[in-house]
Amino acid sequence: MKEIKLTMLGTGSPIPTLERAASAQLLEMDEIPVLIDCGQETTSQLQRINVKP
Repeated sequence: MKEIKLTMLGTGSPIPTLERAASAQLLEMDEIPVLIDCGQETTSQLQRINVKP
């Protein structure tokens, strides 16, 4: 069975706020990362969760 993990990197839609980053999700299936709906500052969010961009 495949392991699937979804991490919400931001939920601020197209207009981020100080509390919410721009919309972006990281889907990991069997350790293969896929970025979905990447907005601005996604690389910063990835660094916060220790994922190499």
